[in-house]
Amino acid sequence: MDRGMQNIRHDVTITSRSKMHLTAIDNVSSFDENGIYLEMNDEEICVEGEGLHIEAFDADTKELSLTGHITGLFYSERGPKKGKHSLFRKG
Repeated sequence: MDRGMQNIRHDVTITSRSKMHLTAIDNVSSFDENGIYLEMNDEEICVEGEGLHIEAFDADTKELSLTGHITGLFYSERGPKKGKHSLFRKG
């Protein structure tokens, strides 16, 4: 875990792999129906799936909600030690 992330609370709630709510999101880098790429402090988050749609993103509260068929959630560090870490992946 990045030292800067220790004091920032980040939550992910997934409901039936069809709805997701995330907190502590700084920015939406890019998105399409197969992937949503998010920025959070010194990390990047990739949500993979089918028919993905951002329902809401509030830059003030840093909360994001999305729907679709979620097949993967990945975290990677930005910068020189960039690496991909999977929370779950449909096999």
